[in-house]
Amino acid sequence: MQGLNGVIYFITIVALCMRTAYSLNKGVSWNILAWIASEIVVVFGTYWDLVLDWGLLQRKSKNCWLRDKS
Repeated sequence: MQGLNGVIYFITIVALCMRTAYSLNKGVSWNILAWIASEIVVVFGTYWDLVLDWGLLQRKSKNCWLRDKS
């Protein structure tokens, strides 16, 4: 689980590097790579925060879409 969390941080760093490369070079390919990396970070980061960190959106919970009390 900690490894997956590290992957999310690594992808965030990659997205930041792609954005920086695009701002320095202004190429179309850098723009596309920056957008793809940013979208991956947004999707996985949001999922990680909602489901794994906060425990929300749990279908089998007693409370509809919320986590059970611990």
